[in-house]
Amino acid sequence: MRRLMIGLLAIVGFLAGGGLVAVSQAADLGDRLDSGGTISVGDQLTSANQGFRFVLQGDGNAVVYFASNEPQFSTNTTGGTRFVLQNDGNAVLYSAANQPLWNSGTAGRPAAYMIMQNDGNLVIVGTDGRPTWSKNTGVIGAPPPPATGPTVVGQTLGSGERLSGGQALAIGGWLALMQDDGNFVIYANGAPQFNTRTGGNRGAFLLMQTDGNLVVYSAASRPLYNTGTGGNASARLVLQNDGNLVVYRTNNTAAWSRTTGLIGAPPAPPGDVYYNNCAEVRAAGKAPLYRGQPGYRSGLDSDGDGVACET
Repeated sequence: MRRLMIGLLAIVGFLAGGGLVAVSQAADLGDRLDSGGTISVGDQLTSANQGFRFVLQGDGNAVVYFASNEPQFSTNTTGGTRFVLQNDGNAVLYSAANQPLWNSGTAGRPAAYMIMQNDGNLVIVGTDGRPTWSKNTGVIGAPPPPATGPTVVGQTLGSGERLSGGQALAIGGWLALMQDDGNFVIYANGAPQFNTRTGGNRGAFLLMQTDGNLVVYSAASRPLYNTGTGGNASARLVLQNDGNLVVYRTNNTAAWSRTTGLIGAPPAPPGDVYYNNCAEVRAAGKAPLYRGQPGYRSGLDSDGDGVACET
């Protein structure tokens, strides 16, 4: 009897001394794992309808099972000891040495939770409510970024100022947009009303020149379109609240509008200067000549675009 008591006391002492490590009891965590949560060996997520479970097995493999214990998905790992839904959105299975053995590939897309769904799919749901990963599909692409609209610089383009691709003047439902394709277009509530027919010239820009001429230039600074309003120094371009686009002189009279074209006689009649050919124009340092400028005439403008003796 004494020997038995001594033996029992020895066992109790051994346990009290930490000679044995207690094994934590496995837990059913419900159907979801919140961001920052951990699944330990033996723990599982169970769908609300009890038809499916996701368990981290003792062999270190994380597996989705039917209620019939038929496996549907696994991480194909050994040695895993904890499955973590990290705050950065990535789900990672770590070894006892904290080495990652498997991950969902969703880092950088913050997660709200992982859920074992009633349909058997295991899904990571982002903080925006969109799925970022599922066992059926793997990583689910991020939604495309919202389309960015044009950069509106105001209602007026001052002397010497330009609109580059993606920039616009705007007021009310009217938008005067220098498009990325090189076309300058005026829209009324999204419907085009006017354009310079200069599409197909990426990198083109619209310049309100200091001489008063409004010109669309190619990326190589070749003139593609102009209003013929040179000679009106310091003129400005205004998109009015009625949708009309107007070049105004410094005395606030209109020199051009999209609805009328040139307004009034040009400041210097073309007949005051006469060039026999473009060689003379270039020799005089006046190339290119724009419609309305001294010396311009249709005979020098071979393509009829309002720009003669283009360089």
